Amino acid sequence: KREYVLNIYKNPIGILVEKNDQGVYVYNAVQPLVAEKVLEELNKFKQKAKANPSLLENNVLIETKARKAYAKASQNYDEHSLQKIKYYLQRDIYGTGVIDPLIFDENVRTITIEGPKKPIQVDFSNIGKIKTNLKYKNNEDVNKLIQRLAKESHKTVNEDNPILDVTFQGLKIEATLGIGGANSRLTIKRL
Repeated sequence: KREYVLNIYKNPIGILVEKNDQGVYVYNAVQPLVAEKVLEELNKFKQKAKANPSLLENNVLIETKARKAYAKASQNYDEHSLQKIKYYLQRDIYGTGVIDPLIFDENVRTITIEGPKKPIQVDFSNIGKIKTNLKYKNNEDVNKLIQRLAKESHKTVNEDNPILDVTFQGLKIEATLGIGGANSRLTIKRL
């Protein structure tokens, strides 16, 4: 069993690697708890912030949007809500979204995404390949990540050129866009 904390965007992200009931190791990333409905309510603001990242520096604006999102989702807003919301906004705009804890964790050597709704797998130091508690909901989200990685590495991926194979910022990235009903696939290996 391994237990430690990563500091990502000024938020403590708990990491717990332990055996489950079947005796198999599982990697659990414990991120701030925010109701899915609240995050969905913030999607319009997140899109605006993607186009204009300086919006993420305006705490008053973010708090106003967060309070409205909590109210619409019938959730209680508390003193920690703003920091939690900022984590998800920063993770999804500045970072790699769902897999940010894996990217920040030096113990993770390889990240493997074999399509949506499947647990993301990692090659974890001294243990090997294990499943995580993280997954993507749909192909579209995985494709967006692949396209973003391609853009950041000055490459192009699209339906005519669905394969990305690049080394970028100390990472070997191999990906295939999910098109025509096929699952998106992505492997990120730390060099």
